Amino acid sequence: MRKGIVVTGTDTGVGNTVFAAALAGAVGGEYWKPVQAGLEEETDSALVARLAGLPVDRILTLEALPEPSMTRWTIRRKAEVVAAVDGGLLTIDEALDRYKIDGFDPGILQRLQHQ
Repeated sequence: MRKGIVVTGTDTGVGNTVFAAALAGAVGGEYWKPVQAGLEEETDSALVARLAGLPVDRILTLEALPEPSMTRWTIRRKAEVVAAVDGGLLTIDEALDRYKIDGFDPGILQRLQHQ
């Protein structure tokens, strides 16, 4: 299981998104926010990517994951789905359903089931 740091705030507009951007940028980390809130111009994830100078692939969103219709699974694509499960973006069942993974896929299924 990957280790992480959780940044929380008491209200919208108190600076937790800006702090998370600084932290993610400083450590070269990844950013994930379960609920996007508080900004009208851009999403929190877009703001963090911009402020932290993180590439888009370090911002964990459903849109950044491989398409559900994916048929050619590279190691990197499998790793993205595993990271989404590790980060809480998808549950194991949601990943299995989204990608129509059956019990015989050794690349993803075994990793997901051993969480």
